Amino acid sequence: MDRQYLQKQSDAKFRIDITDRMGNPVDPTKCDLQFEFYTSRSRRIVVGRKLGEAFPPGLKVDNGQVVVGLDNPRFTEGPLFARFRTRIYDATFPDGFYDIASGEVNTGIEVVDN
Repeated sequence: MDRQYLQKQSDAKFRIDITDRMGNPVDPTKCDLQFEFYTSRSRRIVVGRKLGEAFPPGLKVDNGQVVVGLDNPRFTEGPLFARFRTRIYDATFPDGFYDIASGEVNTGIEVVDN
């Protein structure tokens, strides 16, 4: 994947597919969602919602993908990282949840100021 660039003062929009560990698509309207975006570990932008709650501004589902729109997030310069956590309600598990969490993911986007 080629590196992409995001101007420091720009808005940002991400389209995210969620799959389980087997690669099967997960319906994002039927689970809790939390996304963190950051270039500096000291300042993170966190967007999310719990099942049954309304989607907050900047977070929606479109054609099975989660769309995250960040209004001028003011990231510092550097590589943009993301983390996500999804809680799927599934009676198969003793606690009733199937939790999926990512480690730190390099998005391939470099935040620049020029």
